[in-house]
Amino acid sequence: MRIAYLTGEYPRATDTFIQREVAGLRNLGVEVHTFSVRPTGTEHMVGPEQRAERDRTTTPPPPPNFFAFSLPTSLSFFGLPTVTFGESS
Repeated sequence: MRIAYLTGEYPRATDTFIQREVAGLRNLGVEVHTFSVRPTGTEHMVGPEQRAERDRTTTPPPPPNFFAFSLPTSLSFFGLPTVTFGESS
């Protein structure tokens, strides 16, 4: 079984519940992939567990221009389908 966790920012020092849940699932043989929308700051790397999770977590590269960033671009990075509801002329 494969499971993906998508969070706004991971791992953080305050994410002990998620970190323990991910570790428990991995110990049961579940393939767990962690994704973070934003990179986590170094202030959250308080121990080896956070550093190990940071190294295993996929984070999209920062957009070259903040205002050019779009949700469809972010979703496509994670391999998720995107839907366009209309086009501007």
